[in-house]
Amino acid sequence: MSSIILIIIILLLFFFWPQIVAWLRQFMARRAENAIRRMFGMPSRKEEERARQKYQERTKHSEAQQKRETAADDIVKAMQQYAEDVDFVEIKEDTDDTKK
Repeated sequence: MSSIILIIIILLLFFFWPQIVAWLRQFMARRAENAIRRMFGMPSRKEEERARQKYQERTKHSEAQQKRETAADDIVKAMQQYAEDVDFVEIKEDTDDTKK
């Protein structure tokens, strides 16, 4: 039974060896890049990606805030554009009983 499992493992390694090697190369390249970044005082790839996402979230939030403000400004401008001045005339009725 264990010999069958060993044969299956060897066959899997044989068939998937190119993918395994490619994955190992990528893994080692990422580690080497992070080590070089650390030596030069730069943030790692993960830290840089987190900072980029945080920046994008902040810009999305500020853009949404600006859209809300511009929408309100547009409404005010439209109201000012279509507003009409109305003149009111005050009429006073004389209800003095002494004139009768």
